[in-house]
Amino acid sequence: MNRIRLMRVRRGLTLQQLSARVDPPASYQQIARLERDERRLTWDWLMKIARALDCAPMDLIEDGWERLSPAEQKLVAAFRDLPEGRRSSALSALIQSDFGVTGSLGCETNA
Repeated sequence: MNRIRLMRVRRGLTLQQLSARVDPPASYQQIARLERDERRLTWDWLMKIARALDCAPMDLIEDGWERLSPAEQKLVAAFRDLPEGRRSSALSALIQSDFGVTGSLGCETNA
């Protein structure tokens, strides 16, 4: 099972809107079949849909997502919904204020 429908709905798009955003445009029936796993999700389709949804291709594949707690899923989803330019500053603020961690990637901790 993939996460195409989840990501489409999260972005507030209909099947028709998503199909029009795919380059080249696809039919909404093709997208619906991909969402329902009635059509094989090839790497080409994965890349096209990820670009149309403005997300990482791996966001469309379930593997690993279910291993996150609901709080972790919410945090990751909120981070991914941020504009690219705000992600770095949000991550730095979160790391420095909540975890007492220094450095841009949180590699050092205050023990």
